[in-house]
Amino acid sequence: MRYTTLLIVLVALQGCNTSLHHVSNYPYVEAREQQDAALYVHVDSLSKQLTDDVDLIETDSVAVSTVVDLDNLQSSDAFGRQVAEAMFAALSREGVNMVEPRLTGRLQMDPGFGEFSLSRDAELLRTEMEITYVVVGSFQRTTSGRHVNLRLVELSSQAVVSAAYQFIPNMAGATSPRVTSVNGSLQRHEQTVL
Repeated sequence: MRYTTLLIVLVALQGCNTSLHHVSNYPYVEAREQQDAALYVHVDSLSKQLTDDVDLIETDSVAVSTVVDLDNLQSSDAFGRQVAEAMFAALSREGVNMVEPRLTGRLQMDPGFGEFSLSRDAELLRTEMEITYVVVGSFQRTTSGRHVNLRLVELSSQAVVSAAYQFIPNMAGATSPRVTSVNGSLQRHEQTVL
């Protein structure tokens, strides 16, 4: 009887031990979804800064260019492309008439891969686009995040109509979480940005 009771207690303790290794909601561990969503909060702020004091009319159309590296204006990365994509959605939600400059004007069907209408190949793109304004921007890396500067520019005159600035910390949209569970143990990692 004593051995049976001891065995039951040991099995119960083993169950407790297993549950301790499965803790995933420590207060200092930010969920991956919250990190990803934080990027869009910053982009929403940028879009409001760009449109707050600008009176766009119904016939005005806006295109968004890739946000580029300030140290090399011909270069970007996943972060710059994602900020541009998110800006397109944020401005659209603000009621801005958006133009997609990568639209080919046709639907290309590629068996095994899908149906495509977007391209960066200049020969496939439409030659004429009605664009009144373009959002241009740059980012500069720091150890703790990126400084993002955007401008709304009237295409015909190159006049800057409005400008926006936001510091986006590394934790917003990080490509790897700060803490992960590996074989039941929490491990810290260096933050990297999109």
